[in-house]
Amino acid sequence: MDHYDVIVGGVFNGTVYYEDYMTNGHLSPEADQQQDWRVTNITESAGITTMKFNRKKDTGDREGDNVIEPGRRRIVCAYHDTVDKDVNMTKHTERYHKEIEFLKLPKEPPKVSYFSDPPTTGASAIAASIIGNFLLFIIAVIFFY
Repeated sequence: MDHYDVIVGGVFNGTVYYEDYMTNGHLSPEADQQQDWRVTNITESAGITTMKFNRKKDTGDREGDNVIEPGRRRIVCAYHDTVDKDVNMTKHTERYHKEIEFLKLPKEPPKVSYFSDPPTTGASAIAASIIGNFLLFIIAVIFFY
């Protein structure tokens, strides 16, 4: 897990904790100098911890955060069965991942193909002139008839 932008948090003895990290392979991650995750809720009930959090797509922190761009992103969740708060960052006992598309890729504009060369502006103007003159002729015949 190299260069993953992660948040580590939970509830320890009734006190909420969380911190922003950047992973560096299988070594213990280093705390980010700029804390960009915004935690909106952390609860613990019957041994289950739930965290709700968010951050900007681009925090401007080039050292400690990844820019969230359109396309699929790998989301990783990991936890300890028994350890609440671990300053030594002991390896997790369970982990999961899922790819999610937070931002859709922009659609490509439709491609128009012609069986012959595309019509030119001059040809369109001539066709409009011929049709206009024909309609003028029909109006004159109806009016003077």
